[in-house]
Amino acid sequence: MTLNGGIARTQIDPIRVKGVNKMFPNIDAERARMGLSRAALAAMLGVSYSTMKNWMRGTTDIPASKITEMSKLFHCTTDYLLGLNTGQNKK
Repeated sequence: MTLNGGIARTQIDPIRVKGVNKMFPNIDAERARMGLSRAALAAMLGVSYSTMKNWMRGTTDIPASKITEMSKLFHCTTDYLLGLNTGQNKK
């Protein structure tokens, strides 16, 4: 798939768990590891719970600024959060 300007965008297949699409399991894992609820993480990022839910389902794209914010919060790379590598690559 390509976006405006011919920039290539790869499609990430969601992971199916109990009938629910989970686009970013590493974000959910890090959130849980820190003992944060989904609502608490949404509040920390300055977004609504509904927005967070849409990101995690892949309904809407996560802004790069929020991915960067989460990587700093979780002390890991953005690639790890997006599932582009398997290690946490702690910062």
